[in-house]
Amino acid sequence: MHAACPSLAWATFMVAAADPLGLGLGEVLVAVGVGLAGSITLGVIFWWIASRRVRELQAVEDRYHTLFDEASVPIIEEDFTELSRWLDDLRNTGVEDIQTYLKG
Repeated sequence: MHAACPSLAWATFMVAAADPLGLGLGEVLVAVGVGLAGSITLGVIFWWIASRRVRELQAVEDRYHTLFDEASVPIIEEDFTELSRWLDDLRNTGVEDIQTYLKG
């Protein structure tokens, strides 16, 4: 839990307990203070989880960059998406033998 959360809840409780005018605001102030403390706590938890995940992803990315940068053999990355689409289009138009089609 974030250090400010208990302090915020305690300060709100103390202000609410000292309701000298008896306006009945004590319960409202306590609820607001506890709600704020809870919101801050959730925010801190979400921030911690997100920052941890970012660090994990950065470590994975660094590891793969090292694999490519320090490989003892050449590594090339190619994208054959367009070629695959073209072959699929040929197949869909009835071409069954690509070698015959390319020779023709």
